[in-house]
Amino acid sequence: MLVRLLLFLFAACQAHSAHAQTASVPPGITKLSPESNAVDVNPDVRLKLTFSSAPPLGMTGKVKVYDASNDSVVDELDLSIPPGPKNTRTPPPYDAMKYPSAPDVVLKGNENDTSGTVYQKNYIGGTTEADAYHFYPVFINDNEATICLHSSRLKYGKSYYVVIDPGAFPFTDGSFSGIKGKTTWAFSTKAAPPSTSAERLVVSADGTGDFNSVQGAIDYIPNNNTTHKTIFIKNGIYEEIVYFRDKANFTLVGEDREKVVIRYSNSQPFNSSSGHFKRGVFAEDKVNNVNLVNFTILNVGEDKAADPIQTAAQAEALYVKGDKLQVHNVAILGSGDALQIQASTRIYLAQSTIRGYGDNLLSYGAAFFNKCELISTYGPHGWPRNPGSSHGDVFLDSTFRLEGKGTSGEGHCDLARAPASTYPDAEFILINSKLDGITADGWNSNKALSGGLNVRYWEYNSVNLSDGKPIDVSKRASYSRQLTQPKDAETIANYSNPTYVLDGWTPELAPTLLNALPKTIAAAPGDAVELKVNVAAMPEATYQWLKDGSALTGETQSSLQLTPVTTGSSGEYSVTITNSAGQTTSKTSLVVGGAGTPTGGAGVEAAGSDASAGANAGSPVGAAGVGTSAAGIGAAGAGVASVGGSSPVATGGITAAQNGALTTGAGSTATSGIPSAPPTSSAGRSSGCSVGREGDADRASWLALIALSAIVARARRRSNQGGSGEPRLFSHGQLEQHRDHTKHALQRHRS
Repeated sequence: MLVRLLLFLFAACQAHSAHAQTASVPPGITKLSPESNAVDVNPDVRLKLTFSSAPPLGMTGKVKVYDASNDSVVDELDLSIPPGPKNTRTPPPYDAMKYPSAPDVVLKGNENDTSGTVYQKNYIGGTTEADAYHFYPVFINDNEATICLHSSRLKYGKSYYVVIDPGAFPFTDGSFSGIKGKTTWAFSTKAAPPSTSAERLVVSADGTGDFNSVQGAIDYIPNNNTTHKTIFIKNGIYEEIVYFRDKANFTLVGEDREKVVIRYSNSQPFNSSSGHFKRGVFAEDKVNNVNLVNFTILNVGEDKAADPIQTAAQAEALYVKGDKLQVHNVAILGSGDALQIQASTRIYLAQSTIRGYGDNLLSYGAAFFNKCELISTYGPHGWPRNPGSSHGDVFLDSTFRLEGKGTSGEGHCDLARAPASTYPDAEFILINSKLDGITADGWNSNKALSGGLNVRYWEYNSVNLSDGKPIDVSKRASYSRQLTQPKDAETIANYSNPTYVLDGWTPELAPTLLNALPKTIAAAPGDAVELKVNVAAMPEATYQWLKDGSALTGETQSSLQLTPVTTGSSGEYSVTITNSAGQTTSKTSLVVGGAGTPTGGAGVEAAGSDASAGANAGSPVGAAGVGTSAAGIGAAGAGVASVGGSSPVATGGITAAQNGALTTGAGSTATSGIPSAPPTSSAGRSSGCSVGREGDADRASWLALIALSAIVARARRRSNQGGSGEPRLFSHGQLEQHRDHTKHALQRHRS
């Protein structure tokens, strides 16, 4: 009876919240985010409107945000201004837009717009013209329109309201008549930013973190920061250009490599002229000791594999310039090139993917690649340009393969462009690498070479990816070299050592969990249970498994096999992961015999890396979580709706095709396999009771909340009394039923 009453009151509260939200939105719109009268909104929020059908993208009208205290305009987007020059990477529907003020010309390759046209402009990472980028002020995803305000216009501790002209979304039936007035769409930002002493910041696209955007979190870190900080990025798609300079000592770590996607459609023609950093999606400029871990960077566009290479716009995913940089378990997916390493840079990359159209790796600095995968869809994998004063590109235990017909049209491409007198000291060295789709000469020997070259295009023990057999190197280019044992033993050892390649710098990264153990696991006697963790670490980490605090002899791998389990296997299992840079621990409780609640594989948060993990990891509802407070029940309810995070990006999809329209349907999968993010509520508030909201919490909601609080408090008191026969708030069977219901709901949502 208690359970039924509890669920009834909670459902009533949810229904009231939904009714309040629906009643507050203007005609033609089903949802606003942040919802009207929302509080504690992050200043880097993006405004979202959900319509009953896909909205048209207007080329007239304005979006204005006002300071509610004095009615002054703090930001304005004029939609009559085109986003930027059209090019071979412009996605639909933006590629079809024809502005009277802009030339209807598609720019290619390295072409720049010289028409003098005024385009949209946003300042990213700074306030000078060097920080100015062309950008899309509105994205359309199925029925949802996302409005991207200019950077840093909203402030903490302020109240705002939004006005939108009808021409912004010109429905032919006139169903959208705009948003007007001070109260139709109003919200207030958080009172203050995170503490300056905070060592960990959380980014979440749905507003539940410290920041909504990756750029917002990075901007908050002071220039030349001295205390190392961690920015944790929750699962989601972040449609933004990220650019920062003069930053130091922080780590960006994603919750899941395939579910944290930073993406944009950028290119040389779209953001040209003043520097190569402008044409990428993610750019680090003059930075020190910055680590990127466990996410995807995607430059959205179209591969022109059937066209000559000069027609493909330069469109890298990642640019780096700095010292002591690390990239671990990151997918770098260019739409054109993929990764550019600027001069005087030292960078270490491990277990990462670099994929693009050709010259995927354009490198002027020293780079060590450990267990990385390089994928070309057309041209050479690399174009080394390092000076004689530094090493170039070195690959250990890495893979090179081709997707497409290649430059010859016969399924082959080169490892790197042939050297020339302009780069006489180029270095591109492979050790123990696996190859597929590489030309017989390997290095494009058909090009005319200048004399006096000191290039080091070397290989040791290259094998076929398909069968592991040695590559036929009999036709390799004359200027390349095969290293052999024992003759070149010292050279092979040196180039297998990142400290040697990176001019005395030994990269270090304390073990960082890429997937943690779930908080609890339930199993039946006789089941096979595997406990497994994945980490990013440099140097490689060691492992020690423990049960109930005691070390398990010989269990020193990244996984622990328990086969078969018995009731005696129950207990707390943990693994201590260590290297010279630090230590971390992950743990779980195993219950054998049906007394517990199984949980899915929890992400990084489940290990306690995020104090707010609660409803997001493991079973979303339980006696402890529900018994916290009535507000806690609302949070748990919101957690149920978000179990599993955003729509997953299939592993095959993300490596098999880099394209992904910025206009794919919410929660659906794009042609390339990159889905757009599912709709989310504003900071989870629309999922719970209308507590703390201004003007829409009526007496019924408050009475339901009070009754709910009393019931929960009474249940907790009973639970705390202990003793046999005391009722539990939820039985094991009810939890099982709830979990199954949630699972089926998620399956319906994802389909």
